[in-house]
Formats: sequence, structure tokens, C-alpha cells
Amino acid sequence: MKILLLIGILSAAVCLPMTFGGAATRTQDAVAVRNVYYVATDGNDANSGTKDKPFRTIQKGVDACGPGETLRIRGGIYAEHVTLHRSGSYFGRDITITADTDAPIILDAKTLDSSYAVLDTGGQDHLIIRGITVKNAKECGIAVVGSWRVRLEKCHTSQTEASGIIVDKAHGVVVDGCEVDHACQKGGEESVTVKRSAEVTVQNCHVHDTGHEGIDAKEGAKHVRVLNNHVHHTQAQGLYADAWDSDTFDIRFEGNRVHDCMAGAVVSTESGGHLHDVWYVNNLIYDCRGPGMIVSKWGDQKKTHRMENIYFLNNTVVNNGHGKDHPTWGGGMLMENDQATNVVVVNNILSKNPDGQLRITGNLPPITYTAMNNLLDG
Repeated sequence: MKILLLIGILSAAVCLPMTFGGAATRTQDAVAVRNVYYVATDGNDANSGTKDKPFRTIQKGVDACGPGETLRIRGGIYAEHVTLHRSGSYFGRDITITADTDAPIILDAKTLDSSYAVLDTGGQDHLIIRGITVKNAKECGIAVVGSWRVRLEKCHTSQTEASGIIVDKAHGVVVDGCEVDHACQKGGEESVTVKRSAEVTVQNCHVHDTGHEGIDAKEGAKHVRVLNNHVHHTQAQGLYADAWDSDTFDIRFEGNRVHDCMAGAVVSTESGGHLHDVWYVNNLIYDCRGPGMIVSKWGDQKKTHRMENIYFLNNTVVNNGHGKDHPTWGGGMLMENDQATNVVVVNNILSKNPDGQLRITGNLPPITYTAMNNLLDG
């Protein structure tokens, strides 16, 4: 009996430290402080990257960050290209790159050689990029290419020769509260381009004074949401869905304000692709040079221009078609694709648009369409 009691006491003595030690280790891990690195224009890349000893370049800072860590950038002008080489991970362990103060952070590529983008996610995942301005890109401003779970928040691009922001071959991307101006100054893509990507949201952005289109979901994009953006003074259409040569579907434009563009909201299949299940809902479109909304047959006429299940619902379209460059090309709604099926135009307000409120080009009517409960005025 004494032997058994002694064995029990010894067993408890051995087990208790192991149990408490494990609990202590887990607690320590849970409260471990994640690293925060700093960059400043008066820093040095030989520094440790602490608040008092910041790095000099943003590239050095992003290279130092691992999962769950943050890079805080102090205001100033940084003449460098930045490419991410490390990913964050699941469970809130994103890599965050953010402004440290309210002072502007400007990546200025004016004196740099050409590269695909000034700020490039480099195919890395689980990233949050916040409050960075990119200027004078020889090609794109910010590129999210081949990445998964990326958020761009309150970033700004200006004076880019191609896209201000491009999302390509990516998944689970949010572009929120960003500004893009003077994009596509020498052609190439659109001001905000989403292509060959899935589950992308572009919301609360301001896109203006640009070449080419405003926001374009195209070329194999799927499950894309374009919400509550302000798009104006673009050389081409403000909102665009174009299948190009791929299966492109589940694209929704909702709650956007578009004005002073070549056209407001357009759907196309320019190079033989298949566009389907596209919604334009509750958008305000006014003062565009051409039509407010278009179902088009633009592109290579030797290829097919298939589209189906295209919905224009509850939009307000006013005074479109006044441009001197398109004196006879206007109207509230124009349908000119004889390969389109199930085009639905319902509950829209089409008012005071020169050259007609709801038009169907005589030799290019959609195969099947529904137009009902629209208010036509003027």
C-alpha cells in the first residue's frame, strides 16, 4: 500500500510540471509580441529596423517582415521599386505594410528604369498594403499578380503609363478606398484592371482623369464586385465588363457614380470569349459623351461576341450623349449585339439623354431581351 502511494505521488510530481510547463508555453506563445519594423527617409538599411533605428528603403523593410509582422513607413519620397518576396499566413498573420503617420508616403519612379510595376506583390499571399502613393510609373503603379488574400487600402496612384492598379491571376483581393488618377497615359490595360482573377472586390474608390477605361473586369475574371466607386473624366467607358477571349462571369457593378466618360457602363466580348451573368444595379450615370449603357459588339468582327444573362436594373441614366466627339452617338441605353441572349433592362430611369432613351440598333438586336418598367423621359 505504501509502495503504491509513493508511486502515485511520484507520478503526480512528474506530471504536474509537464502540464504546467505546457500551459505556460502556450500562454507565452499567445501573448508573444509580433515584430514591427520601421522605414524612414533618414534611416539606414544597416540598422535593425526598430522605431529608433529605422531602415532606409521600403524594400529592406518588406524583406524583413514575416507572417504576422508589420512594416510602418514614415512620410517622405522613396525612389525605388518594391517587390514582395515573403507571404503572411492564416489566422490573422498577414504581413501589413502601412503608413506610420499622416504624412504622405510616395513611391516616385520618375528617375527609375522601367519595370512592370512600382509596387508588386510578387505572387505573395496574405498581405495588407495601406496608405501608399505611387507616382510616375513607366508601366503599372500597383500590381497584385499571382497573389492570394491581398488587401489594398487607401492607396493612391498617379501619372502611370499603364494601369494604376492591376489585379491579374489573383484570388481573394480587396481594393478599398483607393484613388487612381492619370492612369494609362501611354496606353496599356485600364485604369483599374481585374483580369484572370476570382473573388475580387473593388469598392469605395475614386478613379478620374485617366486614359482608357475606368474600372474593367475582363478576360477570365469571375466573382467580381465593383461597389460604390466614383468614376469620372475617363477617355473611354467608366465601367466595363469584357470577356475578351475567355469565359468571364458573375460580375456585379452596384452603387457606382459615373460621369463625364466616353460612355457609362458597357458589356463586350471583344475577341471570341463568353460573357455571362453580369449585373449593373443601382448605378448613377450622367453627362457622358456617348451612351449611358451599352450592350456592344465591339472588337474583332471575325470572332464571336457571345453574351447571356446581362442585367441592367434600377439604374439612373441622365444626359448622356452630349459629346462633340460623338455628336450622333448617345442615348440612355443602346443595344447592338445580335449574339446576346437574355438581356434584361428593368426599372431604370432613362432621362433627357440626347439621341434617345432606349435604343436598339436595327440590324443588331439581341436574340432575346426584356425591357420593362423603365421610366423614359425626353
